[in-house]
Amino acid sequence: MHSEHKNNVLLTELVIVVLFFALISVIVVQMLVAAHRRSGDSARTQQALLLAQDWVERLSGREDPAEWLLSAGFVAVEADTYTLSASKDGLLIEARLQPDVTSAAGRLFEGQVVVYDARGPREDEQVPFVTLPMVYYIPTE
Repeated sequence: MHSEHKNNVLLTELVIVVLFFALISVIVVQMLVAAHRRSGDSARTQQALLLAQDWVERLSGREDPAEWLLSAGFVAVEADTYTLSASKDGLLIEARLQPDVTSAAGRLFEGQVVVYDARGPREDEQVPFVTLPMVYYIPTE
């Protein structure tokens, strides 16, 4: 009888240990999935930032940025707002230009480059990944 009681206690302890490790493994797997998701989000945000930075650099120094945007494949959606769909990345690029300030010394151009996720839940509720300001000055000669 004493041996049976010892076996039952040992069996109970083993069941508790197995349940404990099963619970811990579920928690660890959930943490790994969350970390993977955050890593993907971070990579996507970094990709959007690099894309926005690239377009800001391409626009800098252009005499007529609106004309250049149209020649680069952007589509005019509103006055001074142009969009380009980078379909391979699933990102939507929007260039917003403000009217340039012209003086005898030169022209000042201002605007923003905004990158959205084109694969968002609904097109009318797009939240920007990145918004980069753009300001450059071209002196008159």
